[in-house]
Amino acid sequence: MEKTKLLLEPISNGKAVLLEDYVYSINGYDITIFKGFVTDGASVPHSLQWLYNPYGKYINAAVVQISWFNLSINGNY
Repeated sequence: MEKTKLLLEPISNGKAVLLEDYVYSINGYDITIFKGFVTDGASVPHSLQWLYNPYGKYINAAVVQISWFNLSINGNY
């Protein structure tokens, strides 16, 4: 469940930057993605982006998943 609104600003190469901290709650745990986080949206093959917008319906889940993936790769979880 969203606790704050996801505010993204497009930058270059199809990427966007998070303008404010984003807080999402899952099973009672609050996940905070910090301002300045850069995303390229949901993983949608380029050939299907006309049908499924990478910044559409699933962008919230994509931002949470990508930020957690980045944390686990860097050993910061």
